Amino acid sequence: MRVDRRSLFRSSLLRLLPTLALLLPGCQPDLAEQIAERLQREIQRLVFTSPDGQRFGVTISLGVTYLKASDPDLSALFARADAAMYTAKRLGKNQVIVA
Repeated sequence: MRVDRRSLFRSSLLRLLPTLALLLPGCQPDLAEQIAERLQREIQRLVFTSPDGQRFGVTISLGVTYLKASDPDLSALFARADAAMYTAKRLGKNQVIVA
């Protein structure tokens, strides 16, 4: 069985990238969306080189939301952001979805 080192490197790298949360206290929802869109563009511009010299890029799918008065706790906020992120992935990845 032959293993493609490039595929192995990419899949290993992707497993290292967990879901993360960026909290922006006092930030208005429209500004948070602009920040997320800029982050998405900047990450898309990055170019990496694998150990065997292959160049590749990465993308990011982002779910953006804000704390609502109706949220019983922070878990509601994180659930909404998580759902928005998975929607971005389902719609083709490399997108920002606001919930």
